[in-house]
Amino acid sequence: MSGSFKALLAVEGASATSRFDLRAAWVRLDGGPIVETAEDLAKGKLIAPIDVFASGEYDFHFNTVWAGGRGPADEGTPANTCASWTSNSQSSLASGGSTATIDFYWFGTGKVPCDVSCRVYCLQG
Repeated sequence: MSGSFKALLAVEGASATSRFDLRAAWVRLDGGPIVETAEDLAKGKLIAPIDVFASGEYDFHFNTVWAGGRGPADEGTPANTCASWTSNSQSSLASGGSTATIDFYWFGTGKVPCDVSCRVYCLQG
């Protein structure tokens, strides 16, 4: 796999989707589209889960994913981003989602302690 990739992750003051071209076609490594229109990514409206690892294997285990915002278009705050991704304290929290799903659980619906290891969605762009 070649190219430039970024994490679909909110940071303090910026949304997860603000760093991406929302006119692009978003597909998984297996070629399956994840949204009907590129703008649907910011709306959080998936048609397929983002559940393919860089290796090409599928994630069937609903792993927790760092999000940093309640939705992909929501700006991150210190309370949702492990203090701007600088804290690994059990008492600090970040918003997280779940792989292998397309419902509202895929991005930012849960709170995860910052001392937990989580996955990150990565998109080319």
